[in-house]
Amino acid sequence: METISEALCFGIWGGSDCEWAFLPAEGNSGGILSIWRNDNSSLIFTFMGEGFVGVCIEWGIQKKIYFVINVYSKCDLSAKRRLWENILMSKGGFDDGAWCVVGDFNAVRCRAECRGIGLSI
Repeated sequence: METISEALCFGIWGGSDCEWAFLPAEGNSGGILSIWRNDNSSLIFTFMGEGFVGVCIEWGIQKKIYFVINVYSKCDLSAKRRLWENILMSKGGFDDGAWCVVGDFNAVRCRAECRGIGLSI
């Protein structure tokens, strides 16, 4: 999707107690959407790059800082390397806080796990 509406996010979440950040679709890639509960967290900022959306939130009673990175990695090795280089560069540029990286890494342990055409490990 190229745009994400409030109605879509509220529908996915099941209510209006959420915030979101997204990376629009590029060609056939569907984009990335991160949604989180906003009643006990405050968004500080968002950041994104090729294949990831990051949010920095202040969360909980103690107001600790958390960085959550939502990843959709391309299948080719050079794109994976760029993705991790960009995430590491982002991490180095921001203040301390806990980091969590989640998503679809398009990684396999062995060739037998590959499905589809043109996949290589």
